[in-house]
Amino acid sequence: MKIALITDQHFGARNDSIQFLDFYQKFYEETFFPTLEKENIDTVLILGDTFDRRKYVNFYTYKRAREMFFDKLHSRGILVHMLAGNHDTYFKNTNEVNSIRLLLQ
Repeated sequence: MKIALITDQHFGARNDSIQFLDFYQKFYEETFFPTLEKENIDTVLILGDTFDRRKYVNFYTYKRAREMFFDKLHSRGILVHMLAGNHDTYFKNTNEVNSIRLLLQ
């Protein structure tokens, strides 16, 4: 098993900036996924703060995150484990409501 770690992606940063999403996509296409393939990585650990806001997720940002990151992991058969960061949870005192459980299962 070979593992890659990624953290603090903050999809939706800077008011759901399209320029930031485009920059993220360039990173995933040119660096992240080619490295996974080159190194034969089969598992990705996401260490939190996948989305930028704890209170809501913009639909366009969610769509782009799915297309550029999550769907590509799934189509490659890469196993994903995610931790909820403080930006991924709605409440500050519990992880009961979080973007990971609600949006990405």
